[in-house]
Amino acid sequence: AAANLFDRLKSTDSQISQRGKVVCETNKALLSIVLNLYEEAAGIFQKILDADPSNHFAANNKAVCLLFLGKLAESIKSLEEICFHPTMPFLSETVVSNLCCLYDLHSDNPIEKKKAILRQIVQFAGDSFDLSVVKLPA
Repeated sequence: AAANLFDRLKSTDSQISQRGKVVCETNKALLSIVLNLYEEAAGIFQKILDADPSNHFAANNKAVCLLFLGKLAESIKSLEEICFHPTMPFLSETVVSNLCCLYDLHSDNPIEKKKAILRQIVQFAGDSFDLSVVKLPA
């Protein structure tokens, strides 16, 4: 039913705002996740990112899809691209927490990578950022 609705919406493409198109594509990607179509979902999220690289929801969900596809290194790269963006880094607690969990999965010694993300947080995030999401050992 939802897939049919997305198809009908696509036929009215010229009447939908750019924001509406992004919402429609995002929902289509989320539906793909529910149907275990992670490759398709990752592709849709990538299309969203191609149009708007600052769409952090799409970047985070693309990374999740890549993880489910067994592409851990690509998943990490996807989140690092937004956290370490040279002109506009995005550092939400959710994205940083996910990235740090991926570092834990990827490396026997993730501390150096976590220290790098911590430096980003100190430089670019506000004082209210919850540093515990970095998950550094005490």
